[in-house]
Amino acid sequence: GNTPWCDALALSFLAQTGLRFGEPAALKWKFIDFDKKRVYVRSAVRKAEGGTATVGITKTVRSGEISKSRRSVFLTPHLIAELKEWKLRSPASGDEDRVFLTHSLEMHKDSNHLRRNVLHPACDKAGIDRLRVHDLRHFFASLCVDLYGDNWNRIADLLGHESTETTRKHYAEWIDNTDRDD
Repeated sequence: GNTPWCDALALSFLAQTGLRFGEPAALKWKFIDFDKKRVYVRSAVRKAEGGTATVGITKTVRSGEISKSRRSVFLTPHLIAELKEWKLRSPASGDEDRVFLTHSLEMHKDSNHLRRNVLHPACDKAGIDRLRVHDLRHFFASLCVDLYGDNWNRIADLLGHESTETTRKHYAEWIDNTDRDD
């Protein structure tokens, strides 16, 4: 069909790493360490003046400090296997190439394509409410709570938050939401 070949992997990657959409959109192969089972988040696609997409620093940086959004996140064995397979098939697999490209070998500029052409059809097929791409980040946060309990420092680090308060404020409510569970 008209769905580019790595879009499902991009959504799986988002759900299994908790990265913000712009982070894997800017991700280069050199920042995936298969041996250490890590992805190193160093840049993100951001909206510039005039609405154009550009690659720049991750989220916000305080004056003179490195942002916590520059981080490393673990990769599951299943995700590593999928990424290795994709790297072998990808027409752009050099260290400086982006991991997740559109079919025309351009970087994703926003999440609209993935949402409309992959995520929403998958939700419709499964008979569930349509999710936002950002909901995959919430999914990852809920997995982290399952893994790390109330170690909010660890969860905040994985999500790239400057404080645990941000993590609790934006993610704890979603995790403990019985209406969403239903």
